[in-house]
Amino acid sequence: MKRVMWIEYKGDNNRIVGPARVGWVKVLDNGKRLEYREQKFRTLRGAGFKSNYYDIDTREHYWISGCRKDGRDALYSTDVEVDHDALQEYWIKIRQQPKNVTIQMFSALGKNARFAFHKRVDINARGLKNVVISVDSCNCQSWEWARTL
Repeated sequence: MKRVMWIEYKGDNNRIVGPARVGWVKVLDNGKRLEYREQKFRTLRGAGFKSNYYDIDTREHYWISGCRKDGRDALYSTDVEVDHDALQEYWIKIRQQPKNVTIQMFSALGKNARFAFHKRVDINARGLKNVVISVDSCNCQSWEWARTL
């Protein structure tokens, strides 16, 4: 079975915060083994600190889980990259935000964060920069401010 999952790198020294990806993961043996691209993971069976899987080849630790509808997958705020082939599934089916389907990189608001500020620069059809600053609060409300330069 394949599903879109949150993959957060924790390193070999069990960092609390690491860069994350969202992509298609092959789930094997009822979740005991996972495959993402060329990487193969095995469960830590509860023995990890802020991690639940390790890379079989490198022994580095990861937090891998199903994606949340509210986007609060990270424990602490971190940068996220969504694989191109997972954009539709992630933004439309999981997050239910079809207007964001072209966003491939963003900063995720961690579960322990109260507020997160995001800045995004889009180029519109006339070549003008559109700067969008948004604020997400802990109760999942968000405000957005945009200005065309």
